[in-house]
Amino acid sequence: MKRSIFLLIALLSMAVAIGQQSYKTVKDIKYYSETDYNKDSYKDSMCVLDLYYPEGVKDFATIVWFHGGGITGGHRDMPEQLKNKGYAIATVEYRLSPNVKAPVYIEDAAAAVAWVFEHIKNMAEMIILFSYQAIPLEHILFRWLP
Repeated sequence: MKRSIFLLIALLSMAVAIGQQSYKTVKDIKYYSETDYNKDSYKDSMCVLDLYYPEGVKDFATIVWFHGGGITGGHRDMPEQLKNKGYAIATVEYRLSPNVKAPVYIEDAAAAVAWVFEHIKNMAEMIILFSYQAIPLEHILFRWLP
């Protein structure tokens, strides 16, 4: 019984700590290098991500979120259900078909994942990829991994 009460107190303390955590959102981060945009207005407007992360914390999980829309539609959004849970969320915008052809949107997704790995590696403990009716994750990993 004492062990159960201790566990319950520990879990409630963690929930309160996470609930009191402050978060920062940085919007419209370009995930390609500046020279990769080459005055391409479509790439410039679409190849961005928003990053939502807990401030003053290390070793949190990070979710890389790809919006749905089946490669032809959709827009990056920050899922409210994922906020205030103690982890970071990177929501990715990428170029869409028919404006570009495969594998361009897959390369965009891989570039976004590479940006997250490079820029959050000193803070995050784990990075999770999630795609909702969009880019097949195995293609991202194939393009991104050496």
